[in-house]
Amino acid sequence: FIGKDLFNQALGNFIERFRYQSDPYANIGTFVETIRDNAPDDLKYLVSDAFEKITLYENKAKEASARENEDGTYEVTFTVEAKKVYSDSVGVQTTAVINDWLEVGILGDVEIEGLKHEIPIHIEKVLISDSLSTFSFIVDQKPTKAGIDPMYKFIDRDLDDNLTRVDILYSTKKEK
Repeated sequence: FIGKDLFNQALGNFIERFRYQSDPYANIGTFVETIRDNAPDDLKYLVSDAFEKITLYENKAKEASARENEDGTYEVTFTVEAKKVYSDSVGVQTTAVINDWLEVGILGDVEIEGLKHEIPIHIEKVLISDSLSTFSFIVDQKPTKAGIDPMYKFIDRDLDDNLTRVDILYSTKKEK
């Protein structure tokens, strides 16, 4: 999420700082701190969530619909629910305030060698700060599913509810 360039910069800084040092030896804590130092301020929380805490998400796609525009594009509107919890070493969970950058996205069908495959047709990082959020995007391909964390980058105990089928409400174009 911080991007390849920033991560590589952090890795380079870590290597440069500890390259030939033997005492004290670098450890995972110093590496995590180097990543945090190179992360943008709005993503520093993510370093802690990924490396220092047991962070779980309960993401769900609630509903999705699309309207076909006259130019053949589709306006897709969908609602997602997001919840973040921290777990301790024995599984006791506490609800965390969500103010996180997550991805939302829309999938569509593509035919490869006669077989249909669902592929992402729109993925976007968005700041989620409420348990329920609604998004609307224009895509140039018929959507099949929409939801939150569509590429499953975050730990979620139930991945099956991250995406939901898109209901096509009406079409002004005739189906081929």
